[in-house]
Amino acid sequence: MRSPQAIRWACELPRTVSRRRLLGSAFGAALCLTGCKIVRDADKAALDPNDPNNFDAKAYVAAIWDRKVVPYFDEHAHPVPQVLTLLAKDKAGAGAKYGHRAGGEGGPWTFAVSGTGVVKSVDVVSHHGEIVVQLRAPGPPVAATLQIGPVIFGTAVRDCLPFLTFGDFQNQIQYAEVSRALNDRAAALARTGLEPAPRPGTAVDFVGAMIDPAMSGDTTITVLRLRPARVSIK
Repeated sequence: MRSPQAIRWACELPRTVSRRRLLGSAFGAALCLTGCKIVRDADKAALDPNDPNNFDAKAYVAAIWDRKVVPYFDEHAHPVPQVLTLLAKDKAGAGAKYGHRAGGEGGPWTFAVSGTGVVKSVDVVSHHGEIVVQLRAPGPPVAATLQIGPVIFGTAVRDCLPFLTFGDFQNQIQYAEVSRALNDRAAALARTGLEPAPRPGTAVDFVGAMIDPAMSGDTTITVLRLRPARVSIK
């Protein structure tokens, strides 16, 4: 029979090993067995608009970009000429069929669009870089300005995404920060297609966001994807 002293010793932890360390090791082993992933509270807070002191718009956009933003444009981008033609005939119909109205009734329509155009001019030097193209479309020539940044004007990218609404955020500041983060991400992605920069006379394919031209005064598109055209235009 074991002595009381031996029993007491067996129930005590050695001084060199803390209870906290053993508990941490056991918890880590359990996570490995279950395949769980530890997410820091700070990371969660950065993605939560309801935590305004820690919310990080760039982290928020990074978390939804590949998972939601890019797939939305891939699935819902319509040819620019098609959208413009219907807009000229029936604005409400074009908006309902192709667009999204971020501000609800009375707000401007915004569209996810795609197209091909012949480059007329290129500015990749200034902060507000632009490429002016003549769209490939039947009928009279139609010019479009492709915003490629790094500085992007407007909120077209944010406003054409139906899963981002003002009500998702605590205030206008957060909403504006998310728009800027989306623009920065779009410009960075678009400019990967500018090496080397397209020359006037060459053709490019693009995907991006466009506000109703009647609101901006011209056809301006914030580009998410830009590359040499697959089919040459004569």
